[in-house]
Order: sequence, then structure tokens, then C-alpha cells
Amino acid sequence: MELRMIESKNTMSLLMVLVTFTWALSGIATKYLSFYISEN
Repeated sequence: MELRMIESKNTMSLLMVLVTFTWALSGIATKYLSFYISEN
């Protein structure tokens, strides 16, 4: 039971990191895109 609890916690942490990374990446992409559009 304890091991399963730890596993699910690790999975949740991994998921949170993945979501944060994706969110940051999309934010940077949007910034670069808007900068590129305003330049032209």
C-alpha cells in the first residue's frame, strides 16, 4: 500500500512538471510569434 502511494505521488509530480513545462513553452512560443509578426 505504501509503495503504491509513493508511486502515485511521483506520477502526480511528473504530471505537474510536464504541464508546467508545456505551459511555459507555449508562452515563450506565443511571445516569439507575436514579436516576429510585429517585426514584419
